[in-house]
Amino acid sequence: MGKYKKCPRCELNWIANDEELCEVCKAELGKASSISLLEEDDDLSMEDRICPICKVNYLEPDEDICASCRAEQAAKENEKAEEENWQDFMDDAALDDETEVSLSQLQEEEEEEEEEEEEINDEPDDYVSIDEIDDIPDDEDDEDEDEDSDI
Repeated sequence: MGKYKKCPRCELNWIANDEELCEVCKAELGKASSISLLEEDDDLSMEDRICPICKVNYLEPDEDICASCRAEQAAKENEKAEEENWQDFMDDAALDDETEVSLSQLQEEEEEEEEEEEEINDEPDDYVSIDEIDDIPDDEDDEDEDEDSDI
C-alpha cells in the first residue's frame, strides 16, 4: 500500500506522496483536474441567478429581481403614495377649515349644551326626595318585629 500525506493547501484531503495537491485544490486553482466545481460552470453562475435583494429566489434570464421582491417593492410604493395622498387631503382639509372660534364662544356653547341636558333630566314635580320624608324611628319598627316573633 502506498504512502499518503495530507494536501498542503487545504489540509483536509489525503493524497499520494508524489502528488503536490489534491483534486479539489487543483480544480479550485484551475489546474488540470478530472473534477469540475459548481462555481466554475460558465453557462450559469449561481450569483447571477439568485435575487440580489432576498438572496433566496432564483431569477429568470430577463429579471433583475425576483417576482416576490418586485411585488413587495410595488406594495411599499403604493403604501407610500396612499400616505402622501392622505397627507395632501389632511392639508387641504385644514386649509378649508378657516373659521376660528374663540375660547369664550366654546365655553358658551358647552354651557348651553349642559343646560339642555339638565332640562331633559329634570325630575317630575311629584317626585319627593328621601330627605323630605319624615324620619321614622328605627327602634319602634324593631320592637314590633320582636313582639311578633315571640308568639
